[in-house]
Amino acid sequence: MTCQSFNLFTCSASQNGNNSTKNMTVYAMCPPQLTKESKATLVVDAELYKQISIALEIYGYPEPKKYTIVKNGALVTHFYFVVHGSTSSYLYNIAYTLTISPYGLVNLSFVILDHSDFTTYILIVDNNGSQALNYTFLVQEAVTVSSFHIWKLILLLAIICASAFLGVAIVCRVKQYKRKNPVLYDKPMSRKIHDLEERSTQDDTHTGYLKVIDRTSDEGQEYPDNANIQQETRHYELIDNVI
Repeated sequence: MTCQSFNLFTCSASQNGNNSTKNMTVYAMCPPQLTKESKATLVVDAELYKQISIALEIYGYPEPKKYTIVKNGALVTHFYFVVHGSTSSYLYNIAYTLTISPYGLVNLSFVILDHSDFTTYILIVDNNGSQALNYTFLVQEAVTVSSFHIWKLILLLAIICASAFLGVAIVCRVKQYKRKNPVLYDKPMSRKIHDLEERSTQDDTHTGYLKVIDRTSDEGQEYPDNANIQQETRHYELIDNVI
């Protein structure tokens, strides 16, 4: 037999014509042990000032008789606390439920969690056998997002989207302006002046503006190509708006 099995025996007796039959289930004496599913529960996420419950499926015979809690290396000697000097409430609650023998469920409840409860625990389950069950687990504070932080995140995303949209709009506007004014962007400055002069001679309506873009100084000297670029660009834009 193993710790997870049991056998059913039937005993029959007869005396002076009287028959008697008795059934008996025989279990193997075993210390409590965790099932494979319960071994995976080593970290428990919990919220501050909330209640949590930890359910452990165990097997063994007989049923557990004693429970011990070790919190952060220190033995817990009391399972309750006093409120306002009179009202008591449980800090921890342990209950055992028999499912299908030799299987059962140990339920450990934390009534109210404070900051000191987020630490490491050892739950010791003893059925007066040769070896007790030591279950080590960690209770850690769950990461929660408040509604205030959610609104901050939404506002940040809205600002990012608006900035991206504005940037795209500016780029499109610049490209549109370049398409409408290719003479100012597609050619060197000296070539732009030459083109404007040729275009202006074909249309007398722009003669008055040609005096502004004359590239000779007051002394009749021609400006170098890299001189007065800012002033010339301003004049060409004015002329291009008219043309």
